[in-house]
Amino acid sequence: MKPPIYSYNRRAVESRLVQAFRKRGREATVADLIAATGLPRLQIEETLPQVVRDYRGHLRVTESGEILYHFPHGVHHRERSPRARAARLLRRIGRGAAAVGKLVFKLWIMLMLVGYFVLFVALVIAALMASLAASAKSEGRSRGRSIGGTYMMTRLIQQVFWLWMFSGRRRGYGYRGAAIGSGIGGSRTRSNGLDWSASRSEGDGPPLHQSVFAFVFGSDDPAREWETRERQAFVELVQTHKGVVTLDELRAMSGRSLDEAHDLMNRMLLEYDGEPDVTEQGSLIYRFPELLRTAEPSDRRGGRIDRLLPAMPTVPFNDNSPGLNRWIGVLNGVNLGFGAYFTGFGLAGGLPEEGFGLFYSIVVVLFSEIAANPLGLVLIGLGVVPLVFSLLFYLIPVLRWRIVSQRNTRIARRNARQDVLQGLMAAATTGTAEVDPHAIVRGTEDRDEIRLRLEVLNEIAAELQADIEAEEAPEAGSAEFAANLAGGAAHDRLRYRFPDLVRQQADVQRLREGINPDDYRTGKVVFDSNE
Repeated sequence: MKPPIYSYNRRAVESRLVQAFRKRGREATVADLIAATGLPRLQIEETLPQVVRDYRGHLRVTESGEILYHFPHGVHHRERSPRARAARLLRRIGRGAAAVGKLVFKLWIMLMLVGYFVLFVALVIAALMASLAASAKSEGRSRGRSIGGTYMMTRLIQQVFWLWMFSGRRRGYGYRGAAIGSGIGGSRTRSNGLDWSASRSEGDGPPLHQSVFAFVFGSDDPAREWETRERQAFVELVQTHKGVVTLDELRAMSGRSLDEAHDLMNRMLLEYDGEPDVTEQGSLIYRFPELLRTAEPSDRRGGRIDRLLPAMPTVPFNDNSPGLNRWIGVLNGVNLGFGAYFTGFGLAGGLPEEGFGLFYSIVVVLFSEIAANPLGLVLIGLGVVPLVFSLLFYLIPVLRWRIVSQRNTRIARRNARQDVLQGLMAAATTGTAEVDPHAIVRGTEDRDEIRLRLEVLNEIAAELQADIEAEEAPEAGSAEFAANLAGGAAHDRLRYRFPDLVRQQADVQRLREGINPDDYRTGKVVFDSNE
């Protein structure tokens, strides 16, 4: 039987700690929590990582070297608060509605886009045939043209069907779209993005209906497994740095913001049995000794942070070729035009006998053979429905493009932060406190990228309490002044110094030198259940 100190209600301990934090103004040390709750130190220390993680806490180090648990956003559970529960419920409803809507719209696309396109083209051919038949003077000419029109319509339906269902697979009717970046599809031999070749096209690309879905809903997210890759990189960071890492090293590896890095570190502490600690010089570090107990050789030391995790890939609009996207847009544009045409004339009423409305009148006459109310059927079936569908077909990609653009902006900032922090950490590891902004923007000539990196540098300088020094500016009116002004190089006169970062890295490096990886070796096998 476990002693009472080891057997306890974890939820009750968590509740008492949360109440203590709220009474003490969102921050406290372990000693403060012991005094406020009367709980054993072991129970508090075992429960604190969970509290810090669930309530988005941060760790601070005081001048005396004590760890101060701080909750800058208030002591609110990220999942149990009314706001979090409502947000989670809305997300679930939204995901469910999006999944259902996506499935329904996919089926609608298959029925509507090509179906209506074929129907409209068939109506044009039928109207042309009727017009020719009415004006023909000989029965032979009428029959010949009727047979020719029927053959044209049959071939059109056949070609569109094979293109829709089996393009990219069916021999002789394939297309090969020049994919963007991912290499999907084959080479393109025509400027419109389609290759109507008689060769085997099996495996050259996805069917056209999948490309249409990608046009509307996008292709697979290239970063869908990013969280897993980030975790693997973190474990490698710990193992190559002797089980000791800092928050700044985690940020340099991942490119996360300060709050995001705190959240990730808290989660890693909880999931990988880590613990925060403070060095004798007052540097906050995080130890993960259990991750060092590996059967791999112990010579994996000092791995470079910039090689652990690559830049996060941006999200493409889709993987279709530009030419294929244009053709899909044209196909929907035809439906949009006909839908607007029939809606306009249907609402206007009447049957024009000549001019632009003659085609509408012929279609109404044709539909009178199969419907008692051809005017209503034409208005709704050929006007309103394809018009609404076509507008949605354009609207959804436009909205998605805006969402993708915003996400790519966040990804670009994250990648810039990762780049800048890795440069700062590399300089700090060698004992260099001063950073030249030119080194931060070296290798890029894009003005937006340069501006983004400098914004990130200023953001990081504020977070790390860097010293910013300004050199003496050139005299106004001089050639050097004019050159700087024209190039937008105001940062040329600034120098950034990160003495605290250099001190921290030197402190942590001394600590790592005192850690012997052999102490964590698994050793020889002394028992095997198979023997």
